[in-house]
Amino acid sequence: MRIFLLTIVFLMPLAMPAQTDTIMQKNNIEVLKAEAARKAAEAKAAAEKAQRAAEEALEAARKAERAAQEQRKAAKGWTIPAETPTKTKESKTPSTQKVNEDEAYLAGAVPEVNGKAVFNERFALPGMTAAEVYQKTYSLLTAQTHDEHQATGSRIVLVNENEHTIVGKYCEWLVFNSSLLSLDRTKFDYTLIAHCEDNAIALTLCRISYAYEENRSSGFKASAEELISDSVALNKKRTKLFKTNGKFRKKTIDRVNEIFKTLQTNLK
Repeated sequence: MRIFLLTIVFLMPLAMPAQTDTIMQKNNIEVLKAEAARKAAEAKAAAEKAQRAAEEALEAARKAERAAQEQRKAAKGWTIPAETPTKTKESKTPSTQKVNEDEAYLAGAVPEVNGKAVFNERFALPGMTAAEVYQKTYSLLTAQTHDEHQATGSRIVLVNENEHTIVGKYCEWLVFNSSLLSLDRTKFDYTLIAHCEDNAIALTLCRISYAYEENRSSGFKASAEELISDSVALNKKRTKLFKTNGKFRKKTIDRVNEIFKTLQTNLK
């Protein structure tokens, strides 16, 4: 028994360092975990702060843009320009071949926006500033008010140099047939709007109306929606044009294409 007690007393000092090492290792692990958690929290806080800063910068930019827009509106840049006749070269639209001659004039050929006939065109003008596009377009649209298509009253009605926008109102003749014995034509009224940008231009031709044979009992006045829209100019299958509506629709589409093509040719 005495020998057993002496053995225990002898072994106890050897076991204590091992227990101490284990405790120290556990303490070190806890310290590392705490440090990692602290760094993760700091990183999360920094990311949230950066996100808030980005959102604040974006909102500030939006407010600045809105303020600039309000300032431009307050400037009331719209003016009525003086007329100065100029000449321009005209791009001729090739005549439609007899084979499938109506195909280009069928469903969708007269675009509609909110139930109104509206033709839109946009093309690139590389290397030109909005101011350059505006000045050149203004000259071309002014020249158009005096070309051979015009009837009476065609003019540039509004311009806004700040927004690089031009509005022209035109009254032209659309000729269906002309010979020594007869002349079949209609007055064709429309508004043409040009929005000039850096390296591009957007054109809108709208508010179309007609005055046909005004001095005859067979004459009439009608809007594009009443005369050339898909719903009134095409049969139910949308495969054919009605005769009278069809001739107005085809001439209108040809003239609109000619106007856009002429502007594109002369601006480049």
